[in-house]
Amino acid sequence: LASIAAVVDPLDESAATLSHLAQLLRSELNAEVCFVLNPRSVGKDYPLKRWQRRVFASGSQQSDAPLVAVFERLQTAHTLTMALTTPAGWLVTAHKSEHDLDNIRAVDAMRRGSPQSRPEVLASFLLSRLYL
Repeated sequence: LASIAAVVDPLDESAATLSHLAQLLRSELNAEVCFVLNPRSVGKDYPLKRWQRRVFASGSQQSDAPLVAVFERLQTAHTLTMALTTPAGWLVTAHKSEHDLDNIRAVDAMRRGSPQSRPEVLASFLLSRLYL
């Protein structure tokens, strides 16, 4: 049994990566993960500049199941961008979407099913080149 502990600033950009990595380690290796949240003092500036989700494929996941990132209760009037952060040798491009992924607005997101359903922006990405 692996045991992992970390002190994390919850408003730091790396915190999103660590939380998803911890979920992967917990599900795949049955690791015990403990985070101590230690926020730095908040200044006058709004601390969050980005909303990020990390999606990892795991060995226990079905190969044909889509990987999904969900942003719950994201309420903003700002224009957002959907992008992938990949290793340097990967050339990944947007393959299919009904939206301009560089200029996403919440009002443009589609509600699938009922009017009470959550707005969605769907996109698929293609790994076109892998440089070694």
